Amino acid sequence: VTVLEARDRIGGRCAQAELGGHMVDLGAEFSHGRGRVFTACEQAGLPPPRAVAAHEEDAPPGLRTRFWDGQTLSDGNGRDHPALAAMRHVWDELLCDDEMVEDGDAEDCSFDALAKARGLDTATVGALHAFCAAEYATDMNLLGLKEFRRREHLFEAGVHDCSTDYSMEGRYVPLLASLAERARASGAVVRLSSPVRRVEHVSDDRPVLVDGDAYDAVVVTVPVGALKSDRATLELIGVSPGLRDAIARAGYHAASKVIVTLSHAPWEVGVRSGPER
Repeated sequence: VTVLEARDRIGGRCAQAELGGHMVDLGAEFSHGRGRVFTACEQAGLPPPRAVAAHEEDAPPGLRTRFWDGQTLSDGNGRDHPALAAMRHVWDELLCDDEMVEDGDAEDCSFDALAKARGLDTATVGALHAFCAAEYATDMNLLGLKEFRRREHLFEAGVHDCSTDYSMEGRYVPLLASLAERARASGAVVRLSSPVRRVEHVSDDRPVLVDGDAYDAVVVTVPVGALKSDRATLELIGVSPGLRDAIARAGYHAASKVIVTLSHAPWEVGVRSGPER
């Protein structure tokens, strides 16, 4: 396996900086629940992530989520404010709606559209907005109800408990460095400062050429920002209008996890991109 990284470091959107004498993560910084990152930290000899917020009603006081309701900080886990009680009622109702998972043909709508359709008061909408920001790092108009419900359905299916959020506290970069060293020890080649200029795939019975070097198969990853900023190239290589529109609307929040299967290989249309692409 050969990894070609365009930057002079690994990690992509995972980076770190010093703030007030402490290392902090830039980009990815949380583990939503006790996921595989805990095992990876243990294998890398790093301290485990620290719990910073729990969303259960019986969570310890120090981990309870606090929302600003316009006048004071309110306890988002409990029901100490009418707007929060109304917000939790809507939230719990959506969590129990299995039709959002089973009905794949039904059109999705945003939390913002739901709030307007139900005529929710300003305080309740504010609580919903705060919860979307805290739990999903997004706005109400960007988070779809079906998108939200399906994500929660995956966790309910036993992937892992996401009721508690953990902070990596600046550990993502050293964790990735450890994973890279393990890959090298297993025989992988990691080349930094190696942007790919050209990928050529002539036929399935011939190797893929990457800047002239032959490989059996190639996986290319492109930052969403790069895709969003160069729609002309996407159109040139034959990416469908629907997919181009989806890329344009894709955000960076926690719920925007997109997996796309193409019906054809866009690079087979005969486009040959030069070094400027």
